[in-house]
Amino acid sequence: MRSSARFAVITAAILSLALPAMATVNHGDFAGTDVTFRDVSETTTSAGDAEPLWEAPSLGVSGDQLLFFPTSFLAQCAAGTSDVTSSTLTTTLDTTGTPGATIDTVQFAEAGDGNLTQFPPFGDPSTNVSVTLTGTVTVTETLSGPIAPVVIPVSGTFAPSGSFALPTDFGAISWNGGIGILDVAAVVPNATKVDVSLDNTLTANCAATASALIQKKAVTGPTVAISVNPIECDIDVDKTCCVLEPVNPDLDVCEGDVVRLVMKYTGKSCRASNNDQGRAFRCYGRRKVGQPANISIIYGSGNTYATPNSNVMKGDLVTFQSTSGTLDEWTKIKVTGPWWRRQILKIDTSCNRTIACGDRFGAFEVVEVESTIGGVNDCTAPPPPPVCAGSQTDPVGTVCDARVVDMVLEYTGQDCQDPLGNPQSGFAACDGDATGASNVGVIYTGDYGWSQIVSPASGINDGDRIRVSATWFGGLQALQSFKIVDASGVRQTVDFKVWCSQDKPLSLGDEFGSLKVVGFTTQSGQHAYLGDGTNGQLDACEVPLAPPAPHCTSDLQSLTLVYIGDFLGEGCTVSNDQFGNATCTGVADPGDPVLVAAGAGLTADPIDMIEFGDLVTLEATAGGDLPTWTTLDTTGAGGTQTISLKTSCHKPLSLGDRFGSWVVFGMDRQEEGPITLGGNVEYQYKVTNPNASQLDNITIDDDQLGVIASGLSLAPGEMTTVKAGATLFGTTTNVVTVTGDVGGDVCAPATDQVTIGVTAPPPGTFYCSEPISELTLIWNGVQNIDVTAWEGGVGTSLIAAAHEDVAPGEAITVSGLGADYPVFEIFEAGTTNKLGESSFDLWCNDYAMNGVEDCGKAVGNLKWDDPTLINTWGLEGMVDTDETLSCTPTLVPNPPVCGFGPELALLLPGLLWWQRRRLQSKA
Repeated sequence: MRSSARFAVITAAILSLALPAMATVNHGDFAGTDVTFRDVSETTTSAGDAEPLWEAPSLGVSGDQLLFFPTSFLAQCAAGTSDVTSSTLTTTLDTTGTPGATIDTVQFAEAGDGNLTQFPPFGDPSTNVSVTLTGTVTVTETLSGPIAPVVIPVSGTFAPSGSFALPTDFGAISWNGGIGILDVAAVVPNATKVDVSLDNTLTANCAATASALIQKKAVTGPTVAISVNPIECDIDVDKTCCVLEPVNPDLDVCEGDVVRLVMKYTGKSCRASNNDQGRAFRCYGRRKVGQPANISIIYGSGNTYATPNSNVMKGDLVTFQSTSGTLDEWTKIKVTGPWWRRQILKIDTSCNRTIACGDRFGAFEVVEVESTIGGVNDCTAPPPPPVCAGSQTDPVGTVCDARVVDMVLEYTGQDCQDPLGNPQSGFAACDGDATGASNVGVIYTGDYGWSQIVSPASGINDGDRIRVSATWFGGLQALQSFKIVDASGVRQTVDFKVWCSQDKPLSLGDEFGSLKVVGFTTQSGQHAYLGDGTNGQLDACEVPLAPPAPHCTSDLQSLTLVYIGDFLGEGCTVSNDQFGNATCTGVADPGDPVLVAAGAGLTADPIDMIEFGDLVTLEATAGGDLPTWTTLDTTGAGGTQTISLKTSCHKPLSLGDRFGSWVVFGMDRQEEGPITLGGNVEYQYKVTNPNASQLDNITIDDDQLGVIASGLSLAPGEMTTVKAGATLFGTTTNVVTVTGDVGGDVCAPATDQVTIGVTAPPPGTFYCSEPISELTLIWNGVQNIDVTAWEGGVGTSLIAAAHEDVAPGEAITVSGLGADYPVFEIFEAGTTNKLGESSFDLWCNDYAMNGVEDCGKAVGNLKWDDPTLINTWGLEGMVDTDETLSCTPTLVPNPPVCGFGPELALLLPGLLWWQRRRLQSKA
């Protein structure tokens, strides 16, 4: 909506003080409410005429008016001639100091009275005096330009409003006339500056007489107004980011007894099965079963039946139920089709073994499970929308209702509470003081370390949150045991129960030493979270480039690779040889674009016109898991390159691994679901209309993501939030620009920005894989020692130079371990006095040295407490085939995380370039 007109009044007047002709006066700048009058100056232009200039102006009452108050001057001319006084006024009307204000119209009009007197008493009153205004208005857009200036001509004449007889009618005579309204916004919608150059000419006529008499006229000129109407409309935008809460773990949807099992008929062969139910599931029949198919129950109490059971077509839903109310422990199904094809399935339908959405059993796929405790689980129901981490808020004291499968802990760095707020009937325990401890590691030391992941596991400071997730369907171990370590060693140990019961409850807000329970998910589906007070919306976010390793953790349904050619200059080599199984042969650089051909049993999509940064996804031709071996031929102008790698997950495979001209970008895992390279964030754009009228044609444009939304409208005071997800490969600053108009008048754009930091992935739980090539150990003896390391027994090949003067509590790192049982000779420091030997079992089945739960444990005595060996070494870290265990991060050199070595750091700029190109193509 246009604001009411405000006038900058410039009065044409002649001062009584005579000044030299062609003189210039610069009156300076005058700042109004919405318009600043910049460089107001005036120059006399009457040749040879020393008439006075305008008076020094002042701002009008409204703040946008520039006023010149006229004074009388004496016009003198011979009979029949004219006395002309001219000047040029220049100024710039500028609204850039008022956010959201642009110039709508400029108007010049008469605004005031003038006085006309004459002596001697003769002359034509109607032509005694006139004023002419001519000039230009030059409009420039400065918001997105400047654009080429647009010049609008100005002209108009002002005269007394009537005639009068002299000498009797002296006194005030009104002036009238005008130029009209100049519609600046119609020419330049976003004008913030108007340059005015206005020529003012006042003519006093002397009447013609027989004698050349000098006539004198006392004149007060009319007030001439420049009316500036700025458009005043604003847009408010608040851009925030949020890190999405990790997807809740897949729960065992079958609890209690199975009431009903609904499966979609696919007709696929037994090879399509993806859940062996702990090797209890059986499937017979080598071929696909055609359609229409018939279904019969051949094992059970006789109460189980299938609906429908005949003429079943591909895609039909088949419901398995029992007249007794629940299915038997085992259900054996016979499926027959044309051409004598058949299939026999034996499924555990007791819930003793998992049955979950998406499970494939031969010719069927689970789409719905109903159980007595788990209730109805509809696999076709849309998943709940993702939420920002910290946005959910449940009250302190919320008690878990079933076994915990996932929890979030906040590190607080403090002493143990005495007594503990929740002793859990004596099961909860805390020892040590972590006050002031920063950059700590949190290590799970309970039973079955492989059964859960702590993320992140190191680099943790006060207020940071870590996630503890189960890696098996049974949930977290009943007793959770943790060590909190820093550079000085173990600072605190914590134990508590997560199997919820009345005598051992677990609640939000429970504090066990430095670990505070702020979130948990249970087997029943309960998801409770304290939140962090931000509602998940932050001005800056930080995300890891990928989740913690390991990445290939269950059978792969697909593998996605990104093509990089020879961007790294590494040619036909691999960054992860998978113990010698992964190979690259052929040319170093196939070129760009290329076409690909997948190996036996595989399909690739797409297959041609592949350029740098393009993705190719590999899947099994028959569906189901990828084969044990995956091969891919890449052909371009440079020739053909062939890569071969293991995709059975029996050999290490992680995001970021490079195989020739390809890098692992993503994988879809049978149990854990899809995972991709790149930090995933969600941007939120909150747009508000602060104007008194509706804001229309709103466009939200992100400089990295393109147009997020357009064509929106907001009522006065209304706010809307638009969201957009993004995957980032490096620290990125996004700037959003929001435009719109009010009543056709374009508002000043609103901008805001957010920076996302993309970091190396946090270290995950360590999975020991042989061989172990390096050990970091802390000497826990009572005296300083010298150490000599041998590959085998004393006298075999030296592993490394001697470590001298090792003090109690000091860590040493020994690399290049080649034998299964290296031996350390230990001497009294600075002497040849041998104190004894230590020997180490480098096999991962050593219960004292194979995972994070063994950090700090005594090692050096093989698998038994051999009294002839020195066993006063504490495990501090190790390097195996593809990972590094770092019990205390600052004591162990930070090696590349599996799959994220120096090569990936070189690759990231290319991936960022690819991302920008992809986003630009979307815009």
